[in-house]
Amino acid sequence: MPTRAPSRLRRAALIGSVAVLLVVVLLAVAGWVLTRSAVLVAIVESGLSDRIGGNVEIDSATWHGWGDIELAGISIRAPDLAGAAGEIAIVDRLRMVVEPAVLLFGGGSPVSTIDVEGAVLRVMTNVDDPLDLNVGHLFGARVAKEAAPGTNVPAVGVESPLDLPARISIRNIALEIGEFEGEGVRITGERLFDGQAVPGDEPGIYDLTLHEVDAAAGTDGIVLAGGFNRRAMSLDAVVTGIDLSTDLEILPGIFGEYCRKMDIKGEVVEVSIGVARGESPRLSALLEDVAMSFPSELGLDSQWARFEDRRISSVRYGIPRMVAERGEIIYNGKSFRIDGLRGQFLGDRDLGLAAVDFELDLAIAAALDASSSGERSFVVDLRTDQFHLGDQPGDATRADLPKIVAQILDMFDVRTCDVSIALLATGRFVGDAVTDYQLEGRVGITDASGAYEGFPYPLADLDAQVGFDAETVTVHSLDAVGAGASRIGIKGRVVPLRDGAEVDLKLTAVDLPLDAALMDAVPDEAAYTLRSLFGRHGARVPADRIESEHEVVGLDLDILRSPGPDEPTRLEGRILFDDLDLTWSSFPYPITLEAGSLDWRGDVLSLMGPDGSDEVRFRTPSGTQCKVKGFIHLPTGDQQASGVLDLEVPGEPITRDLLQAMDRVSPETSDLIEALRLEGMLSVAGPVEVDSLGNTRYGLLLRIREGSVTPRDHLSRILGVPAAFWPNGLRLDELDVTLFATDQQVEVVECTAESGDMVVSMGGVYHLADPPLTRLEARVGNAIVQERLLDLAAGRTREILAELYGRWSPTGTMDVEIDVRGQGADSVSVRIDEADIQYDATGVEQRIRIVGGACRIESGRLELEELRIDGSAGDQLDGQYALAGTMEWGDRIEAASLRAEVDRGRFESALLGDLLEVLAGDEAARPYRTAELRGRFDATARIDLQPDRPLHWEFALEPEFLEAQCRGAELTMEFDGGSLEAQNGELSLESVSGVSRDGAFMVSGTISPGDVVKADLRFDYDGRLRSPEAEALLPEQAVQALRAISFDDGDGTSVRGGRLQLEVDATTGETTGRFAGDLLFTGASLRPGIGLEGIDGRLGLRVHAAPDVTTELELAGELGRMTALDQQLRTVDVELRLVEDAALELVSLSGDVAGGEIHASGSCSLEGDRPWAVDVMVTDCMLSQLFADDESADSERLDGSLYAGLSMTGTLDGADPRIGHGKIRLYEGEMGPLPVIVGVYQILQLSMPVVEAPQFVSVDYHTVADEILLDRIRIESHMGDTVAFSLTGSGTFDWESKRIDAVLRPRSSWAILSDVIGVVLDRLYAIGVEGSIEDPDVFIIPFPEERPESKSAWVSPLY
Repeated sequence: MPTRAPSRLRRAALIGSVAVLLVVVLLAVAGWVLTRSAVLVAIVESGLSDRIGGNVEIDSATWHGWGDIELAGISIRAPDLAGAAGEIAIVDRLRMVVEPAVLLFGGGSPVSTIDVEGAVLRVMTNVDDPLDLNVGHLFGARVAKEAAPGTNVPAVGVESPLDLPARISIRNIALEIGEFEGEGVRITGERLFDGQAVPGDEPGIYDLTLHEVDAAAGTDGIVLAGGFNRRAMSLDAVVTGIDLSTDLEILPGIFGEYCRKMDIKGEVVEVSIGVARGESPRLSALLEDVAMSFPSELGLDSQWARFEDRRISSVRYGIPRMVAERGEIIYNGKSFRIDGLRGQFLGDRDLGLAAVDFELDLAIAAALDASSSGERSFVVDLRTDQFHLGDQPGDATRADLPKIVAQILDMFDVRTCDVSIALLATGRFVGDAVTDYQLEGRVGITDASGAYEGFPYPLADLDAQVGFDAETVTVHSLDAVGAGASRIGIKGRVVPLRDGAEVDLKLTAVDLPLDAALMDAVPDEAAYTLRSLFGRHGARVPADRIESEHEVVGLDLDILRSPGPDEPTRLEGRILFDDLDLTWSSFPYPITLEAGSLDWRGDVLSLMGPDGSDEVRFRTPSGTQCKVKGFIHLPTGDQQASGVLDLEVPGEPITRDLLQAMDRVSPETSDLIEALRLEGMLSVAGPVEVDSLGNTRYGLLLRIREGSVTPRDHLSRILGVPAAFWPNGLRLDELDVTLFATDQQVEVVECTAESGDMVVSMGGVYHLADPPLTRLEARVGNAIVQERLLDLAAGRTREILAELYGRWSPTGTMDVEIDVRGQGADSVSVRIDEADIQYDATGVEQRIRIVGGACRIESGRLELEELRIDGSAGDQLDGQYALAGTMEWGDRIEAASLRAEVDRGRFESALLGDLLEVLAGDEAARPYRTAELRGRFDATARIDLQPDRPLHWEFALEPEFLEAQCRGAELTMEFDGGSLEAQNGELSLESVSGVSRDGAFMVSGTISPGDVVKADLRFDYDGRLRSPEAEALLPEQAVQALRAISFDDGDGTSVRGGRLQLEVDATTGETTGRFAGDLLFTGASLRPGIGLEGIDGRLGLRVHAAPDVTTELELAGELGRMTALDQQLRTVDVELRLVEDAALELVSLSGDVAGGEIHASGSCSLEGDRPWAVDVMVTDCMLSQLFADDESADSERLDGSLYAGLSMTGTLDGADPRIGHGKIRLYEGEMGPLPVIVGVYQILQLSMPVVEAPQFVSVDYHTVADEILLDRIRIESHMGDTVAFSLTGSGTFDWESKRIDAVLRPRSSWAILSDVIGVVLDRLYAIGVEGSIEDPDVFIIPFPEERPESKSAWVSPLY
């Protein structure tokens, strides 16, 4: 059985039905009693049966006197219902008061009052048919017959109006509500009423009122108030006070059933009841603020769905509960209706479930063709107010809606919207089985945002009117705003609205941005292609996320889908554009398409012009007007996008963007152009095709006009040459080049360019094979000399050339032919046939000019084709060179066959010095650099080097003159003969002769290279040893020795038979040298402590110097003569040698002087302050010869001998004074004629006339600097063998001024007189000597001071 839920509405309907029946029965009974007076029971039973269409039975009738009649046990049954359900009414007792006169004579109602005490009224619903009420079997079974036309006779069977009493009182009438099935019944509810009926204000109307007895506390209970039309035998009443939560069980039939099924909760404003003879009972209830649900048996729960999170929930919630603000439920015996129900589907704010206001009309009735199975039909007419779904705080995010509406919202992926619904559903049902379900309606969507699932482009401000039925959704209109200012419209239908639906929609759009949202909306294949075209114009990002404007298009597309579960949605139609910027990812160069469209058919996008042609005009970034035609195949399955574009570009500036675009089509071509750094106007014509495997093919005719090229270093890698051989920063202008580029090669059809005075022309082919292959021929006139040409060499050769270039920094121009063949290090050949090159060296501009022949440079090879070069330095000729031959190299020079001639070459040429330094190294070049050579020469050379054969070379040099620096001295030589020749490293000098500033020379010998360079030179020299030139050439030790002894050449010094032998370690530079030769002196002088002058003679010089070995130097021989201390020395033997590299030792010097001999030795250090020491001894010199040249002395009268000794030390460079000591003895003679002696003895003769001339003089002295301190002077006069008289004293002598200052004291030698005279004389006088030694002043000093002997005497430290 159906579930019964209590409802105030159903209760009110049930009570109203009962009340109507009760009044009808009572009025019928009363009317019958008042109008019939025969046998009461029979009359009453018969009369009531006829009037109510049922069977009436009365147990007894009692007449209680005049006009007082009581009936008991009254039963009213439906004629065709068996069992208790058919016994509709039972009255325990009915008492009425009858007016017999009226009854007998008429004139009003015969019954004045009726009192009913105790009654039961049953209202039962057929279980099998809720529309079947038992009470409907009473009045509805009677059929009125119409009166005969044109007569006033009542129609047969039509009773006269029932006259009712003035009052009817009703007490304890019980209303039983239940259901029946066959003869069985079930009571579901019961109420007890009291009431009355009185005549109404209108004729024939009887006002009836019933009040519920024993109502719930605090309530008035159920009240029925209405009117009985006694003529129509109808009752219209209103029931109030029905509480659906407690009174629902008393509502009768389908009225109560559906009130229960709809679970109506709340109070019913009123229930209207209508009962009329010949009609089914009518009940209606006015609802206000009641809760209710849809009857489940209509099957609408399955047609309802929850829309949440922009999708239909998989959970089935059914139709939401409703709250009715107002409405009316109507039952007419055959149908159940809800009319004008205004209410709200309940929401839940916490869940974000929308509350939806609606109006509802619902009708449920027996189907017209229904059989006894109980099939019914229904009609639902639902109209909602606009409700809002949103995503803002406080917005509802879900709603319970008709399923088809939820599907429509789902179809449009609605995020936020205002929705209104109009829905009409019809169908049939038996129990819970619904058949013949029909649906139609519309959905109004406004202020929405969402996207259609077949074209999921985000839509805003969406307004749509969508119609639907059970199978089809028809979009009558949809207008929305896309990104930016775009407007989008959709019309069409979807059939049916489920998986596999057929779709036929028309999509239109204007000003639609090509953004990420649009890419996501179209099929993946189309999105891939569109992104490839517009990815750089915002197609990968939404339009509202970047500042720059997106490109916009118009759409005129059909969204199509064939029916079937696996059919894809496809788009066809046109993408309209006007000034559309695009950048194809396969050729990412931005262009602007002018008016036209992309015609989309299947998987092909074809360009279409505005006139329907296949050609579209476009503009480049520079504004160049161009043409393009072609198509693009969208990718499918494992096939990539493909297509063909045929371009015509009349002139476009070459930009970095253009090169980057070309890189995608042909990386090799792009690399080549970018490496050339091309600028200019590029014209392009030809097709570009990309196949489905991603391969690109093209054949483009390219021309560059008014261009320039600045080749970059990595062009060498692209061309396959070993290095960039063009000038760094080279820029060629006036470029005019025609290229034909395919995916296989780039052909340089023609190319010319200029750079200042430089002119370039070229042609060739660059094959894009792997590895690439190059064929290029170029002619460059007035090419700039630059360092990059060095990179054609390698290894050590490259290093040598680079160092020379770094030294010279050459500039200038040359004519060059460049030939590139193939790839790799040997692919480039450079031929130079004219050149004018300048470079700076030694502060003077140098210049080299190629005046004939040519030079060809290849990677690893140099060829000189009778090359003739003129060199100059400033305004001077720097040689004329003739070169021929070849040279090959790798990391080193591997083969060479060269010959060279130099005419009027210069030693000071920077070319020679730098070549020597770079090729031979700093150590080897240092002597050349240090010498600062200047001069001219002629030379020839030949070099021959072959693999597996030793190097062979020849060299011949004829110097003209030479100036050089050697150890700080400037050498100047003019050559008058001889030559310098070399072969395979062996250098020979053949009688090279000439003159220098201080002498003449001739040199011969050899120089042998190797790990140890050996030289053996023989020479003669006439000149001066102490000249700067000679000192520069002598060994340092020899120069130091000469300087140490203050050697002077006098009239000149010669070297005879000189031989110099050298051995130089080429690795370490260590040198071993030997020299031997004779030195010839004329008038030379030296000063080894004492002065030696006027030296004539020959000495042999021997020198040996070697690393880690004491240098040996020996000078020995015999000198014819010399002067020492103003004395002539003859036959002088000299031996001088170097001691331990630090001192020069005078081993011995001996000779004849003044009839005696002189012997000397000494040493002089060559380090520090150069200390020296000398010992000299003179023996047996004759005084007469010694003073023979002294005019102040009477040499003829001098007689005697001289002995002298001297030891002295000093420094040549230090501040310490010379210190020495010595003694002089004059003996065996007469010294009177000596100037000093003469003066002294003249004084003595005055005082002591007996004194004779002295025969012995002794002087002990020491020296400090130039001062000689005469420590002890003794002069003796002899008488026979006895000393008769003596003078003793001391003094000083200055060597430079030859001045003496002495004091002498006389002393007698006789014993007695010596003491007496000495004491007296010492106190009385002394003799002073002062002045020049040659003519001193001698005088007496009276009363001299105390004798110095009495004091501590000074003792020379030399003793």
